[in-house]
Amino acid sequence: MNKGPMKKGQHVHPVGAAMEWVARIVAAGLMMVLPGLGGNWVDRQVGTHFVALAGFALGIASSLVYLLAITRGTASTTQTTTHPTNGLEKKGALANKGLLKEPHQDKQNQEHSGKRH
Repeated sequence: MNKGPMKKGQHVHPVGAAMEWVARIVAAGLMMVLPGLGGNWVDRQVGTHFVALAGFALGIASSLVYLLAITRGTASTTQTTTHPTNGLEKKGALANKGLLKEPHQDKQNQEHSGKRH
């Protein structure tokens, strides 16, 4: 069993990829809630009423930045994996629906549109 870091091009099991996303979503949820709960505790200790609100605002803002960062890193690239048993290529949902063009197709289309027939 491979216990080292994943190398680019290695096959990732779908359950493993799903568990990665579950961990990311749970982390974002905790980032939203924990600062507000900590602020609520401070409010009760000190007798104020604004630290919990500030904690929730800070938590929501920081979790949105975190969510944008993790989705921006994965959405900008199309992940191609090869099925280990039959060698078929699988691409993202856009490619399956025919909405994603290959880079070489765009170049060919530009070359043909520039020429007059």
